[in-house]
Amino acid sequence: MLVKTRAEQPGTGKPELPPELWAWYNMKGDAAALVAHFFVGVLIIVLIEADVFACCSGLTCRSVPAEEEDLELDEDVVAEAERVAAQGEYTMAENS
Repeated sequence: MLVKTRAEQPGTGKPELPPELWAWYNMKGDAAALVAHFFVGVLIIVLIEADVFACCSGLTCRSVPAEEEDLELDEDVVAEAERVAAQGEYTMAENS
């Protein structure tokens, strides 16, 4: 549609666009955006995986609440915690 409009309107001062949809002239902006997105994404992944921001893990706007020692847990929660603890002991003894 853009190619047709430019061809019908002489004197726009813009260069003619190739009519092929996949012409490199038409795709340069898309290709540049894809390449830039690739490099920015890889940089972000490298920063995350390198633990560059680990020093910021303690920063917070709120104070961390104190851990409660006298929690009232449901029976099924207590049973599951005991099962997991026993399973961990069994696995540790098995690996020794």
